Amino acid sequence: MRRAAFILATTHRRRLLDLCLSRLDAQEVPDGWDYECIVSGTSEDFGRAVIRKHTRARWAESPDEMIGHKLRACVHGTDAELLIWVGDDD
Repeated sequence: MRRAAFILATTHRRRLLDLCLSRLDAQEVPDGWDYECIVSGTSEDFGRAVIRKHTRARWAESPDEMIGHKLRACVHGTDAELLIWVGDDD
């Protein structure tokens, strides 16, 4: 089974994050593939509560609000062979 990961850096956008993860949950997965969603933010971010509603989502703690640190936390939080960067505010 091949694995992909959607990676998201969020900042206190609970409603938009929930909408984004809902859309990702509805993806049609090609045969032979599986995916997960890795969401990163700081320990104070409301997104931590949002991901509990989404079975494919996991939290990757970021030390601060810098987008580069959030994305690095996502990348280090998965062993997927394909990384897909999505934004919860687009």
